Amino acid sequence: MPMIKKLLSSTLNALVNVSNDFTTDGQVLLCKYCEVVVSSSKKFQVQQHIQTAKHAMKKEAKTSAKQQALLPTTLSRPGSKHSRFNQDLCRALVSADIPLNKLNNKELVSFLEKYTDQKVPSESTLRKNYVPDLYNEILDREKVGDNSTWVSLDETTDARCVANFVFGTLGPEERDKSYLLNLKVLDKVNHSTMAAFFTDALGLLWEDGIKYDRVLLVCTDAAPYMAGLEILFPKMIHVTCLAHGLHRVAELACAVMPDVNVLISTVNVFLKAPSRKERFRQIAGTVPLSPSPVVTRWGNWIEAALY
Repeated sequence: MPMIKKLLSSTLNALVNVSNDFTTDGQVLLCKYCEVVVSSSKKFQVQQHIQTAKHAMKKEAKTSAKQQALLPTTLSRPGSKHSRFNQDLCRALVSADIPLNKLNNKELVSFLEKYTDQKVPSESTLRKNYVPDLYNEILDREKVGDNSTWVSLDETTDARCVANFVFGTLGPEERDKSYLLNLKVLDKVNHSTMAAFFTDALGLLWEDGIKYDRVLLVCTDAAPYMAGLEILFPKMIHVTCLAHGLHRVAELACAVMPDVNVLISTVNVFLKAPSRKERFRQIAGTVPLSPSPVVTRWGNWIEAALY
């Protein structure tokens, strides 16, 4: 067995030396651009991967990303194309969590133009020309500087596959602050799409190149795609989200106590029956109804069982 591992490591290192498109930890061969593990049992399989259109496209995109900014890095100044009124209006709407499509309402636009004597821009104008400015203003990459960072990564597959990337710095001044750096709807959630989303988000943070040695802590739900990312980020420590861990405990409790699960389901006969709810109140008085377990609400099955 030791001889086999040594031979595998030597083979993988030889492939990495031949092409800079790959990296290895001595056990698997990982494509740096596609973020996927490539089969290395046959040399022609590696050559086939390099020649695929997908690999060429991703390599070209990530190479050019180092030379040009993914988002504007400087704030626009008021002028013929950028109005101070438009900037302030966009900032106010975003800060108040008011959707920009509210500007499609003619009554609202008429009110604003009447009392401000300003031409109210369209929704698309604010989204294309002013939202990126606000994004960069809030992100303020200079505060990140040379500080190390922590990352929280999560995804949902309820109705759509949506991935979220939250980060913060480990510097003394910004330690208690966190930022939503990127949010993206994915076609599917697996180790390759999430690994690509992870690295693309860091590309937004470090436009001159990802600082692989400055990502020190990543919190996820113990997802398997972390195995591939640990190769690229040598100093990264992966911790499992405590809330996810408690949810797994609740799922296990539900699985090992099927009779209790049936009892909880039976108590839910009150959910869609107003007459039963009224009858329950007449008998039980001020006793509240049983909580209804929902899969996406962590731990409330245990609350229902305790009830």
